[in-house]
Amino acid sequence: MTRKYIVVDLETTGNAYYKGDRIIQLSAVAIEQFQIISQFTTFVNPGIPIPPFIGELTGISDDMVLHAPPFEEVAGSIGELLEDAVFVAHNVSFDLGFLKAELKEAGIKQEYSDTIDTVELAKILLPTATSYKLSDLSEMLGLSHTNPHQADSDARVTAELLLLLIDKARELPLVTLEKMAELAPSLKSGISSLFEDLIAEKRSCTENLPEYLEVFRGIALRKKSVSETSWNTAGFPPYPSSMDGKTALLSSGMPHYKLREGQLEMMDYVFDAFSQDKHAAVEAGTGIGKSMGYLLPAVFFAMEKQEPIIVSTHTIQMQDQLLNKEIPRLSYILPFPFQTAVLKGRNNYVNLLKFEQTLKNDDAQYDSVMSKLQLLVWLVSTETGDMDELNLTSGGRLYWQRVRHDGWFFKK
Repeated sequence: MTRKYIVVDLETTGNAYYKGDRIIQLSAVAIEQFQIISQFTTFVNPGIPIPPFIGELTGISDDMVLHAPPFEEVAGSIGELLEDAVFVAHNVSFDLGFLKAELKEAGIKQEYSDTIDTVELAKILLPTATSYKLSDLSEMLGLSHTNPHQADSDARVTAELLLLLIDKARELPLVTLEKMAELAPSLKSGISSLFEDLIAEKRSCTENLPEYLEVFRGIALRKKSVSETSWNTAGFPPYPSSMDGKTALLSSGMPHYKLREGQLEMMDYVFDAFSQDKHAAVEAGTGIGKSMGYLLPAVFFAMEKQEPIIVSTHTIQMQDQLLNKEIPRLSYILPFPFQTAVLKGRNNYVNLLKFEQTLKNDDAQYDSVMSKLQLLVWLVSTETGDMDELNLTSGGRLYWQRVRHDGWFFKK
């Protein structure tokens, strides 16, 4: 049976109904057959002034709600709309709790056995997202969010987010969904019912596992892809040994490049050390551009000799700076393509045997359950296996310590 979803967003005078805060705007989007069919939106006269902070945040003023109906006048219509529906919101505990209090005050008492929190669902199905704020998710996923912190826009984009997340869940293999359904009853919202619906849908037809996936001890994961390094050096330019050549190369890719003779001298020193197979020690002051000073000659030497170069950093922070800032900049500067890869210690990767064992454990601790669900989703998509891709909670990082790879030990 296809469920009806009602996606709700509220704007209120504050966070606490019991302290006198009230609804000033409500919007509800109805979804049936996994399609948006209608949207109901109304301003509500709260009977109290709207605090300046709320007015600035939402753009809703006292004049806008002055002639709006009080909540008790729309309570009946809202109650009917919510009847027999799955209640959905972005941070469902707030919207549902506040709305239930308003409905109860208006003489309408309703219980909602099924709820979905799109924050919780997004954490599971988008485990590598850097933020789960509605505005950030909208930007990341290309959803139109014209008026953040107004109920009509927030409800609409939350409904679109829900449908997108359902599609992502539908793409997961059956074996993954089955394990997720076993864990989901320990979540804060009723996401387990959604997973059960999708499992029933998948079991009704034959599923062929995609070619890029495999199943290891009941866990679906992306196959390791190993490609041979190709050295395409056709038309490859030689290392620019002259100062003018290096300056021209750097300035062509960096419009605001400032000449630093020390950086150019370092490049030559590093390239000569590579060419003569010698050790080199360089001490350079802040701001000289040391990273580019050794990366550029290293890439030229690697391409010339068709051999990989390993750059070892003292800190993860420096490694990330090279990977996310310096190497992309170098790729833009150089007139030829090159490949990079990151090598990390084994404790940055999951031990599948340990992970499998924890899936069998009866552990209902919330952060552990959430982390297990995130890992199950992540394993079917990650191409690196690097846990730094995951957006884990602090509790999730404690769980990671239990399942991370710590090497193999052999007894003599």
